[in-house]
Amino acid sequence: GLKTLLLSDNSAARIERFNRNIRTLFIAEAGKPDPAAYRRACAMLGLPPEQVVCVGDQLFRDIRGANRAGLDSILVDFIRLPGETHYGKKRVLEKVILWFYHRDPRRRGRLDGIGK
Repeated sequence: GLKTLLLSDNSAARIERFNRNIRTLFIAEAGKPDPAAYRRACAMLGLPPEQVVCVGDQLFRDIRGANRAGLDSILVDFIRLPGETHYGKKRVLEKVILWFYHRDPRRRGRLDGIGK
């Protein structure tokens, strides 16, 4: 009974290759973290923001954009493939922010191991 949609900044061609296995709605070149992209996704799903949850692995793009659009969000750990060398500057900054987040007693246990 769940509706799904891929909201991605990747090209339609790249998403279509991945989407062959899951066959879901998608928005390519979405322009995350612009809240308009998330509102468009809600419209395509035919749901109000209060009934949509965004699952993403990027704090600054996925989670920030969803929260700015009024959606609940779930941060998941990203998959780093063996031998992958490109990490990205934002990923390093995310790790620092999550390090401090985990040490705040008011937030203890809310991320269940993400970013540790």
